[in-house]
Amino acid sequence: MKDIKTFSRNTDSSLDMTIGSQVTEVTGIDKLAQMIVNIILTETGSDTFNPDIGTSVKALATKISSDKSSLEEANRILAIDIVKIEAYIKKSQGNSELPDSEKLLSLKVLQSSYNVTLSEWTLSLLVTSLSSETTVINID
Repeated sequence: MKDIKTFSRNTDSSLDMTIGSQVTEVTGIDKLAQMIVNIILTETGSDTFNPDIGTSVKALATKISSDKSSLEEANRILAIDIVKIEAYIKKSQGNSELPDSEKLLSLKVLQSSYNVTLSEWTLSLLVTSLSSETTVINID
């Protein structure tokens, strides 16, 4: 089964939603990045078939206050979510016949911060494929 492109990468590595009349296939590391973004935007428990997959970003945002300990706790939980996403993707790709450019080697958090005033997460991730291609995903 082929995936359609729902995100496009800008020159600054940020992603924009691209839903329009022209349907294109996403391949390579862009397919991998799109999969990661889709999982991050999925709230844990909201997928009936994979209730353990997703992140707590939405729930965390409502619990964060301006004190340092709640911000540290939120970043810790988000880091755990990212580790779970990496493990999930690697397990799901297992013995698949995907090209190496679409298989995940590693997923690392480069930056994670929360602006209490704007109620806004900033997340930067380094994605490395099995073919050693890399891309940075910036989610604001």
